[in-house]
Amino acid sequence: MWKSRFKYIVAALLLVSFLLSGCTGQGKPRDVVSLITLNFELEDFIGKKIWTSGFYGDGSFTGDGVGFLVTDFDMLIVNEKLPDHRFARLDGELPPYDMSGEAIIPNYA
Repeated sequence: MWKSRFKYIVAALLLVSFLLSGCTGQGKPRDVVSLITLNFELEDFIGKKIWTSGFYGDGSFTGDGVGFLVTDFDMLIVNEKLPDHRFARLDGELPPYDMSGEAIIPNYA
């Protein structure tokens, strides 16, 4: 009896995960790229859909209202110039200000 219930539970979980992945509309990324690689090889990714990850800094850090990603959270809490190739400016629809400092994974089309 337990085995038959287990089959139904597994089938239901698979169905839910399939439906949830289809609802996001994002699909799988073609490339997952580090911020450092993105900076050094930017021309290789023009026109491609990629995902990258980093810690979000809202526009109040830059003074011009533009958000950005950094590779390390400590870059957000020290008052120093950001190291070359360790950050990326963001455009488009930015996360809200209250997400500043959180790790995010933006999707670039």
